[in-house]
Order: sequence, then C-alpha cells, then structure tokens
Amino acid sequence: MENKRGLLEGLWEGEWVKWVRGIKESTPEIIVALYGNLDVNLKNKIKKRKEKKMVGDQGRSP
Repeated sequence: MENKRGLLEGLWEGEWVKWVRGIKESTPEIIVALYGNLDVNLKNKIKKRKEKKMVGDQGRSP
C-alpha cells in the first residue's frame, strides 16, 4: 500500500507544481496571492446583489 500511496502523492505533487507554474507564467504573483480572497469577496457581492434585487422586485409589485 505504501508504494501506491507514494506514487499517488508523487503524481499529485507533479500536477500541483505544473498548475502553480502555469499560473505564475500567465498571471502576476500578486493576483495569485489574492485569488482566494477575491473569490470569496465576489461570491459575497453576488449574493448581496441577488438579495437587493429580490427586495426591489417585491417593492415594485402593483
């Protein structure tokens, strides 16, 4: 089992390294560093917009 586990970890690490290198080549490191926070903030903003729209629609109904 340990051999299989080591092989899987090695493959996963290899993929991870390729993915990180790809990001670093295509985008500035600052964006990579902030990406996690940006993603959460965007989701929250979208959620708030949807809530606002729902409230606005209820207020306008005849």
